[in-house]
Amino acid sequence: MHRLRAIQKPGEAKQKSRKDVIAQGLAALASGLTIVSTGSVQARVPSLNASGGLTGGQGKKTILITGANSGIGLDASKKLAAAGHDVYVACRTLSKAKEAARVSNAAGAFECDLSSLSSVKRLVEEWGNRPIDALCLNAGVAMSTSETMPHFTAEGFEETIGVNHFGHFLLAQKLLPNLEKSSLAHPRLVVTASSVHDPSTPGGNVGPGATLGNLKGFTDFLEKGKRFEMVDGGSYSGDKAYKDSKLLNVLFTQEMSRRLLDRKSKVRCDCFSPGLIPSTGLFRSQNQLFVGLFNFFAVNVLGVGTTISEGGDCLVYMVEAPELEDTSAVFLATPPGKPKDVFSSQTISKEAQDTAKAQRVWDLSEKLVNKVMKAA
Repeated sequence: MHRLRAIQKPGEAKQKSRKDVIAQGLAALASGLTIVSTGSVQARVPSLNASGGLTGGQGKKTILITGANSGIGLDASKKLAAAGHDVYVACRTLSKAKEAARVSNAAGAFECDLSSLSSVKRLVEEWGNRPIDALCLNAGVAMSTSETMPHFTAEGFEETIGVNHFGHFLLAQKLLPNLEKSSLAHPRLVVTASSVHDPSTPGGNVGPGATLGNLKGFTDFLEKGKRFEMVDGGSYSGDKAYKDSKLLNVLFTQEMSRRLLDRKSKVRCDCFSPGLIPSTGLFRSQNQLFVGLFNFFAVNVLGVGTTISEGGDCLVYMVEAPELEDTSAVFLATPPGKPKDVFSSQTISKEAQDTAKAQRVWDLSEKLVNKVMKAA
């Protein structure tokens, strides 16, 4: 079970970098010690009781989770439903959603193919005016690193960016009024991001690093109607496209949080990285023999991988933790290396801290979504 460190406040000791954590973790492997970062107060993830429910009940919530038919989405759905919450699952096809609802005891199932903005719009229409207490933007896709040609969504976006960014961008905007209708003091918008958004971190510094450049891909599409392979206007790389999509997730979280606070909304938006989980459906486009071998060594030999259950616990925490009741724009992550139970606030990349870029990403995304929706 992961432990969360309290969010660092101004004046507190600076959190250790992810590289420092790795160095400590490697030392711990040799000594058998459990390393706990200093300068913060320990908090805990809500633990499961014998019947599978969460202890110290937070009250029944209405929760909508995308990508809930596999991986951490399905795992979290099971745990949240077992805790007594009304969980609704949204998946690429209705059959997948119904099966996910069956195995997780969810309250309902919806089709939501994030590669189609029309499908996103249909989900919003089907949901209607019902309040939402927590909206979890969890679904994602990672293309095979061996692919040299991009795939495109129904609207013409490169598929990784279309699914991981544009689909969720529209869904969050359309369902924000439903979050505002929640009876909770602070309903939650939770974004599943990744530490690979930061090219200075392990994983993020393997292969081409995430960067959006001057957003040439977005502007070319908007001004010239030219489909883009990469957000920065470069040549296609499946690996970089995924990292870029996670950077977009973090920038979305930053800008959404700023806008919510500016309008004095009660909704709070945070993002997190569940860690490296090769066995999730996220890697369905990769060579499955390689994924299986990599997952075994990452989790059982190298100790840098995270299990689906551990990742699911992170998502449950983002929905349930009282420590996050009034936080906004926080990025929580499981640092690579042992111990795997550390889940703490982390510094986002330098590019993700660029407020002007976050605003420009939002403005261009809004214009692009409106453009393709009108053309549909």
